[in-house]
Parts: sequence; C-alpha cells; structure tokens
Amino acid sequence: MLIDATRNWEFEPNPACGNRRYPPINTIPPALEHRIRDCWAEYGLGIDYLTEEPPELLTMEKLSKILPEV
Repeated sequence: MLIDATRNWEFEPNPACGNRRYPPINTIPPALEHRIRDCWAEYGLGIDYLTEEPPELLTMEKLSKILPEV
C-alpha cells in the first residue's frame, strides 16, 4: 500500500476549518499521552531500533512547542 502524506499548501483557507487549509489535527492531553506511554512500557511494548539507545519520543506535547498551530 502507498500513502501520499504530503500536503498541498495551495488550498484556500476553509472557513469550516477555522480558516485553516486543513482540518485541525486531533490531539490528546499530555497527561493521557504520558499514561499511555507508561502502560506500553509496563506491557513491554516498544521497539529498540538499530542501537541500544531508545529512540527519542516525539510526543504531542513536544510537537506543539515546535509547531504551535498543531
């Protein structure tokens, strides 16, 4: 399956989306995100990538600081 996840920034702002070009991104509260991450660790879920170091987690909390419009 192939997914085109690019955005066309030439779309006109849409009044139904608060004058954004796309609908707002669905987010969860940071506290819930932390609880989910803790549960995953408790259940032993997660993938170590090519190194012994765990990958950096890009949480919605961090992303919203980088991209305030999220």
